[in-house]
Amino acid sequence: MRKFMSLLKLTVVLATVVALLPHAAEAQRRRNQQNLKQILIAPPWPENLADSAFVIEFAAELRDRLAGRVRNQMRVVTNERYCEALEASGFGCATILDETSTEQLARFVSADSYISGRFHGGAAPRVKMRLVDFGRSGLGGVMELTGEPGIDASDFANFVADTLRSQVRAAREVQQCNDRRDRSDFRGARERANRAFTLYPNHPGQPEDSLIWAYQTCTAGDPQNDRCSRRTSQLFLAKGDTLGAIRTFHAQLNANPTDVEQRETVARMYAESNLVDSAIVLLDEAQGLLDGEAEDRLMLVKTGICVADNRFDCVFEAYERRYEINPDLASDTTFLAGVIGAADFAGDTTGSLKWTGIAVSQFSDRVSYLTAHALQLVGVGLSDSAMIINRRILAIEPENTQAGLSVAQVLIGELVIDSTIPLDTALTMEIDSILTAVAGRSSNERVSASVGGLYVTPGLRMAQLQANGNPRWAADWLSKGLEYPVRQAIRERAQFFLGFVTIFYLSDLFSEVQEANSCEAVSMYERHVARGRAAMEAGRGLSEVTAEQFLGTQYPAYEQVIPQVRQQLSCAN
Repeated sequence: MRKFMSLLKLTVVLATVVALLPHAAEAQRRRNQQNLKQILIAPPWPENLADSAFVIEFAAELRDRLAGRVRNQMRVVTNERYCEALEASGFGCATILDETSTEQLARFVSADSYISGRFHGGAAPRVKMRLVDFGRSGLGGVMELTGEPGIDASDFANFVADTLRSQVRAAREVQQCNDRRDRSDFRGARERANRAFTLYPNHPGQPEDSLIWAYQTCTAGDPQNDRCSRRTSQLFLAKGDTLGAIRTFHAQLNANPTDVEQRETVARMYAESNLVDSAIVLLDEAQGLLDGEAEDRLMLVKTGICVADNRFDCVFEAYERRYEINPDLASDTTFLAGVIGAADFAGDTTGSLKWTGIAVSQFSDRVSYLTAHALQLVGVGLSDSAMIINRRILAIEPENTQAGLSVAQVLIGELVIDSTIPLDTALTMEIDSILTAVAGRSSNERVSASVGGLYVTPGLRMAQLQANGNPRWAADWLSKGLEYPVRQAIRERAQFFLGFVTIFYLSDLFSEVQEANSCEAVSMYERHVARGRAAMEAGRGLSEVTAEQFLGTQYPAYEQVIPQVRQQLSCAN
């Protein structure tokens, strides 16, 4: 009896367990479903609003069809939940959303990704769908599908669902890859990545490390596989590894060194990563590999990179190379302006002289080039050659004050002021004529100061030597120089020597007055005496002893004869 009761209890327990098994399995299935990532499918945006009804029906059918195909991999937001969410947001169920609104709706329903797109109707409907991941669903990419002519929305949705199934299955493997990476199970992660690539060879939802490994494997097998190399570089960039991206691009370039666009891309990437030297080397390596037009393009890139890094010697090198490639650039004014400026900023005197000379040979009447070349000639001590250029400038532009000052300065350098050699009065008159013309054509203070300095500096040397026997030239130049804004220290010195040198020609001047026997000559004499006295008084700080002697003895001697001569000639006071 006891044995029978035990057997009965066991039978009841087993029956109870068997009865509960379906409920437990269902509970587990629900838990698994809740853990699955969720996709929201929105109607693709129709290019023609007349297709609105088609895309709404298509999306509704696609939700149902895909949900059945991927129920163990991901959950699809149902039509009912989709409409509820739209209505809760103030929209009707038939609303077609833009990209931004679709993403907002997906987040509202706690989806991990969404599918949107654009629809083109016609005889054969075409949809370009975008798979967007923001919750580690592993789903991503763009797919474009075209249906058979005349296909209806339901059958088209069925066709698209078949294709999406592979993407979803691959996304599930990506999720597993992520999970294993998080647990540092890198071997397992790589296996899952391989599975994802098997299901979806170009799956963008893969984590960057797995994708990089896969594409590097592809590149190793075929270094000239552009698709693999470019994708590897893009993934390095997405990961934030700029140097990794650059190395990949550079390796691809090594496999195809004549790829101009690739060389330019890698060079710019180096430059943007502050590896300017590497960028320059890469661009220079193109010499001899490419045709002239392609290399010229790369030299323009080099110019931009070097300018941004303030390497003007490098900029000048790029310009010179461009000229070697295409000598006709010498007649291009834009090119000339650039190369001359680059040489100037680089401090390359030889380069500046060379290119201003080339510019003058190409445009012999262009004053800007003539002026620049003249300055370079002066800088290297070729004053005679500079004089020829500046005289050409004056012939073209008589009002050119810079050329006038340059010519006057060179001529002053040729003027011999020596006690043993008579003053070259013809040269002195030419200089005076040029300076007078320059001063008359410009009111610029800088120009006026330059004119004053060019009068005063040689005027002081003349005065100290009493102008080689012609002291009146010294006094005249000092007097003219003092009419301009020369520095105070020089002004005092010039005033003193004007007062000093005047004394040395007043006797001869008085003789001229007597010979002229005219009141006009007396007035002229009186002005010279007064000018000399005033100058000595203003400059007496340079030498009080000399000034006291001149003002106390010398000038009074010449001043006292003036009233007598005026009375003799009956001149008005």
